[in-house]
Amino acid sequence: MKKTVAILLVMCMALALASCAGGGSDVTTAAGATTVAAATTTGPIRTKAPPSSVEIPWTSEFPVEKLDPFAVNVGTTYEEVIAQLPTKLYVEKKAENNDVSKELFSESFLSDISMKEAWDYCDVDEKSSVDGKIVFAGGSNRFMGAVKASDWSSSEGMIFANYAVKATLTAVHGDVSGNFGLIFRAVDVKGDGPDGYHGMYIAINEPGYDSENVGKTTIGVGKSVHGKYADCGKSTTIEHTTDTPYEIELIVYNSRFLLYIDGQKIYDEPVDIDSSMRVGSAGFRSFNQGMEVSEFSVRSLGAEDYEKFGGYVELTEHEVEWSCPDYNPEKKRRYAFFGKIKDMEGTMTSVVVTVEKQTKK
Repeated sequence: MKKTVAILLVMCMALALASCAGGGSDVTTAAGATTVAAATTTGPIRTKAPPSSVEIPWTSEFPVEKLDPFAVNVGTTYEEVIAQLPTKLYVEKKAENNDVSKELFSESFLSDISMKEAWDYCDVDEKSSVDGKIVFAGGSNRFMGAVKASDWSSSEGMIFANYAVKATLTAVHGDVSGNFGLIFRAVDVKGDGPDGYHGMYIAINEPGYDSENVGKTTIGVGKSVHGKYADCGKSTTIEHTTDTPYEIELIVYNSRFLLYIDGQKIYDEPVDIDSSMRVGSAGFRSFNQGMEVSEFSVRSLGAEDYEKFGGYVELTEHEVEWSCPDYNPEKKRRYAFFGKIKDMEGTMTSVVVTVEKQTKK
């Protein structure tokens, strides 16, 4: 009996040990001993990589001047990138302003002589006449003019030259066709080529009577960057009777502008101006298109104008300090350089710099 109980106790202990080993564990028995191998999981501990600079969120107490992204070649050092960034930026602060608009300039188009006194007037191919209005016969891409430098267009110390232009322009259709319109924030107006100026351009392209698109005028925005023309991608179409005047009002404020033709607002939102065009005069030009200019005046902006841009903002310039936490001149990718305004805590901006393979010259 005692032997039977002992055998049963040994069997129960063996079953208990097997149960503790768990399903799937290895159990080996040698020389009457039981060994249990526990299941374990091992491997490297992974940590999440820090975000790249372009993914780092940031805020600013006040809006700071925006900079266009640019690219540098592989191997461009951190210091060389910093050297390409401005040392000062302007900061915007909302403010009250009750300015009343005042006339700054008006032209009567009395004669060629009076035009040349007040304008940088370029008619290289001698296709125009002045007698109470300018009549340009077309057939030349070197016809343009801008009011000569004055306080409202180029004063020293101004961050932006702000003004409103009112003009009456009419297409004159003939053997050639192109486009015509207004230039603004324009400097170096020489007319030595089709884009012989540095500034913005409002282009009017009116189809003639023989066109299938008669009555539908295309309005576009372009710019000449030191003589090289580029389209700004703002083309739109309006209904307009051929050979009738365009009553144009152009309001230029800080980094944007609004355009009205025949009382119609052409773009729903203010349009950006090239960042290199802060100051400069206003005028007209033609590209192989006959035209008449019968009215041209410039006025300062008033409180009603500011409201169209969301209100008046006071602009002040401040020194900026640049940094980038992860810049690697040998790694092709996008980097964010952060600019902190030195004397305004919590105010900053950023610009994206792309390191790319060196381009062939």
